[in-house]
Amino acid sequence: MFSTITFILGFLSGAIATYLVNRYTDMWRKLDARKQVRKQFKEIKKKMPALIAAMKADLSEGKFQFVRVFALLGKEWPLPHLGEEYLSYFFEDHEGLQGKITVLENLGYVEDIALTSIKKYRMTGEFVKMVLNS
Repeated sequence: MFSTITFILGFLSGAIATYLVNRYTDMWRKLDARKQVRKQFKEIKKKMPALIAAMKADLSEGKFQFVRVFALLGKEWPLPHLGEEYLSYFFEDHEGLQGKITVLENLGYVEDIALTSIKKYRMTGEFVKMVLNS
């Protein structure tokens, strides 16, 4: 009888310890992942400060606060009708604009949604939060 009680107490202690270790390990992993994302965004902001600043200014403006779609355009191009409201970033204003957007796309911050030859992208919610908080 005593050995059965000892076994059950040992089993329960082990199960509780395992649960707590797993729970706190997951919590620390999530915190570390968030820290890595913030660090990554800071590096991106250093590499393309003018573009991030322009995006922040656009997203902060009242009429564009809910717009997540943007197009890459030339200033001499006629403005296309893309079927929805969108922000515009011009090649003439941002050196290496296509490359910068490709970097953002590779990091999962923006998604290519172009259906025509006009380069059109959608910002992720997480990216918008980071831009607005920068």
